[in-house]
Amino acid sequence: TGVQTCALPISNPSSKNCLFPGRNRLKTPLPQNEDLRIESLESYSILDSQREDSFDDITEMAAEITGCQAAFIGFIDQSRQWLKSTYRIPSHLVEIPREVSFCTHTILNKGPLIIEDTLANDTFKDYESVKKEPGIRFYCGLPIINKAGYPLGTLCVIDTKPNTILVKNIQHLEHFVDLILYQLELRKSLNHLYQLESEYETECQKYDSLLTSTLPESIAQELKQSKNVIPRYYESSTISFVNFQPVHGKSQDPIGEVKEINQFVTAFDEINEFHEIEKIKTIANTYMSVSGVPLKNRNHRFKVCLGALNLRNYFNKLTKQNNKLGLKTATFSAGIHTSSTIAGVVGKSKFTFDLWGDAVNITKRILENTEAGQISVSEQTAAKLFDYFLFENKRKIPAKNMNDIQVFSLARLQPKYSQDDHGLLPNKAFFESI
Repeated sequence: TGVQTCALPISNPSSKNCLFPGRNRLKTPLPQNEDLRIESLESYSILDSQREDSFDDITEMAAEITGCQAAFIGFIDQSRQWLKSTYRIPSHLVEIPREVSFCTHTILNKGPLIIEDTLANDTFKDYESVKKEPGIRFYCGLPIINKAGYPLGTLCVIDTKPNTILVKNIQHLEHFVDLILYQLELRKSLNHLYQLESEYETECQKYDSLLTSTLPESIAQELKQSKNVIPRYYESSTISFVNFQPVHGKSQDPIGEVKEINQFVTAFDEINEFHEIEKIKTIANTYMSVSGVPLKNRNHRFKVCLGALNLRNYFNKLTKQNNKLGLKTATFSAGIHTSSTIAGVVGKSKFTFDLWGDAVNITKRILENTEAGQISVSEQTAAKLFDYFLFENKRKIPAKNMNDIQVFSLARLQPKYSQDDHGLLPNKAFFESI
């Protein structure tokens, strides 16, 4: 027969995008291992996917080579045959109820199902799609069977008049089925690759998030780019050690103790972040931080002292609140020192950003000699802050293998630079001056 140029006639194309809306309710047998077949079909993620040129090219060639009026590629799930590609069938028609689909029979066979005249076939002559529009008179369908042996769907050519098909054209259709299977496996491999890429990106984001949460941002970026962080010498930075003694510290309540420590560390983190102070680590009940490392800034003394005043204010408020409730309150003390230091990253699988040098030892020594509720500041730190902060109780702290350490107690901001009566919040004049 010659090649037809008209599409299949469909008088009611709005019937819910269904090619054959009339249902005969004819019962057809199911393939063996139907549940496994459906599971295999779903593994390809082909159902309800967008149209693709690679499949559309196959249906067009199938119709043209066989001289049939129309062609389609369909996949059969529990209730329907969904059409992945159609040729000379209205594009909005995308599915066929399974119980009235010729292809339900096709997937029961390993070879093609050919019906040269449907009206002369006892199985199909009463189908509404045969007796009424579109009036299918010729059908040839080949099962699409994957490597596991499951029939996923069919490649079909159809016509509105009786027809025959040559053996060589059957062979062409078999080659097209191989192409369909190749496209399915390719899509499956690509989908798996996209999933792996997505999982890899997710893991990279988790890794980046972990780095930036445990390391300073600039250090994390350097580590990601070069896989290494060069230790650096910083001529001037201000280090702070804060000690806190939880109420549960000496009790037999580890859960309460950790909960209380977490409360304090969280508060310290928020205050330090506000003042652009870099957290280094916590050691037992001691919180270590620094300003001027790794990002250099000339106001690191000011930032650390303001942060320390806010920390003490946090504990003072907590004490007042607990006193009203008749509860005990944790104690707080801080040591601050300004000097040169060395900073870098240590570790291979678990990275730690840390500081080294006499400055660290001196700051720790200052903290050890600071009473609860006090903020001790070394002379090197206080030297440039007398005009801005009020210091009290000048004293010396003995230190091993070095000269005594001259320290002061940080009381508050100078009144002229404070916007509150307690000397905690710097005013506009403070920022303009520094």
